[in-house]
Amino acid sequence: MMTNIAWANQMLKLAASEVHPDWLLECYKNQMRVVIAHGGNQYDDDCREIYRQFAMMVLLNQYHEGFISGFEWNPDLEAEDYLDFKAAIAKQKKKVTDR
Repeated sequence: MMTNIAWANQMLKLAASEVHPDWLLECYKNQMRVVIAHGGNQYDDDCREIYRQFAMMVLLNQYHEGFISGFEWNPDLEAEDYLDFKAAIAKQKKKVTDR
């Protein structure tokens, strides 16, 4: 049984709980608006992919800004993996350093 996930709502929930630049959220909110304007809805695969990309960019931005470290990005995580953002961070491959 597949559960319908309101991806736009999840994106706003993630944005409220995680550090990210404001422009990033606006960019992905606009993409969701385009999907809706063309007859889609926040439960469809297009919005699922937009959420995945937003969550991925939040993660990469946090890494870039030094809020998280010690991992190599795993681009294969699914949108559902990012619903628990801390667990998604843990699913990244731990970076091995030779120092």
